[in-house]
Amino acid sequence: MLSADQEIERLRETVARHFTVYGVVVTPLALTFQVAQPADGNVERPFDGLRQELVPKDYIPSLTRERGELLVHVQRRPKQRFTGRSVNLAMLVITIVTTVFFGGAWNWSQYVNEQLLSVDAILNGTLYFTHPLLAILGFHEMGHYVVAKHYKMQAS
Repeated sequence: MLSADQEIERLRETVARHFTVYGVVVTPLALTFQVAQPADGNVERPFDGLRQELVPKDYIPSLTRERGELLVHVQRRPKQRFTGRSVNLAMLVITIVTTVFFGGAWNWSQYVNEQLLSVDAILNGTLYFTHPLLAILGFHEMGHYVVAKHYKMQAS
């Protein structure tokens, strides 16, 4: 395990591969590197390279501009507990069941004035409420997944 000074120096070297570093500020929560604006003015490309280098090492970089100064903040990423696919699957099943019965069937039964748990209320509620709602939700969540994969970030 590295000492604090070695870790700071290693992170400074990593940031310096992507930006010109002219100062380091150590705080309890993060390291802040004062960096020069790249010559071409494009901070996205070097920052993306830095992010791709630091994230696999369990660090999270962020880029801010404060009082005209460009700052790269680097902090440790908290250890994540992966709960497994069973939690995701359980949440999907709960979402489907609640939208079928408490969204679709309830709304349809109120709309046509029939029993809540009738076959007609469940089928029509599923067709006209649950399917469109879950399609919108599914496309929205798939958008998150595609963007995360495009930027080489973790996604479940």
